[in-house]
Amino acid sequence: AQPLEEVPEEFLLALGEEGKINEDKGQNINQQIAERWTNIIKLGIKKDNLQTLLNKYPSPANFPMAIAPKLNPEIVTAVSENVLKRDKKFEYKQNLTGKVLSCLGLMLTDIMKGNLNSIKMIEGINDAAKILCNMNHYDSITRRHFVLTSVQSCVKQAITDVPADTYLFGENLNERVKTAKAIERSGSALKQPQTFKKQIVKDSQHSTNKNLNWKSPSQRPPPKKNNNYGGGRKNQHQTKKTYNNKQQQSKPARRY
Repeated sequence: AQPLEEVPEEFLLALGEEGKINEDKGQNINQQIAERWTNIIKLGIKKDNLQTLLNKYPSPANFPMAIAPKLNPEIVTAVSENVLKRDKKFEYKQNLTGKVLSCLGLMLTDIMKGNLNSIKMIEGINDAAKILCNMNHYDSITRRHFVLTSVQSCVKQAITDVPADTYLFGENLNERVKTAKAIERSGSALKQPQTFKKQIVKDSQHSTNKNLNWKSPSQRPPPKKNNNYGGGRKNQHQTKKTYNNKQQQSKPARRY
């Protein structure tokens, strides 16, 4: 390709700004710095390494606001568990910001004192940048979490395996989603149909319900016997009265 011809500035002014491609890009930084920071933004810092880095920069005694404010105990008892979890995430980010400010504050203090140790300055500024890069990575994970609540479960794994780059879920997302759905369909086709098994379960449940609903034939209690010869004055009186009635019925009527 032929190199572009340089156009005088006055000609460019005559052409105007309309139609000009605006690329909001600044001056290039050192390639070694760019590569290291890019990897941290994509993959984050390992937990143990991050903790070691944060321990290097305690909050200054005269700058207590570098530590995130704690939630009031009265509020803790008044809000839900989800609200507390969300607040913890913001508190964590605030503490990371405080570490960055503590680090930069130390560097600026050394500069103002005239302690221009190049190695120390590079290390301190880079440590602050690494914390910021890890915060960027943390924010990408949080954004993914909120988005994934509305995504089908069959494609979640496929779209989260790739780290974020210029897009939150990486490039070529459409191809990865198609592949995930194709695998899902293939797996469903290989599954053995469960119709016969379900029919057996249904018949078994019907039989069980039938047995549970079965009732034995009702049994009537035997009739009570009227025993006129039982003890007690009432029974004796009743027996005597019945005997006299029979005697009167058996006597022949008198003739006159």
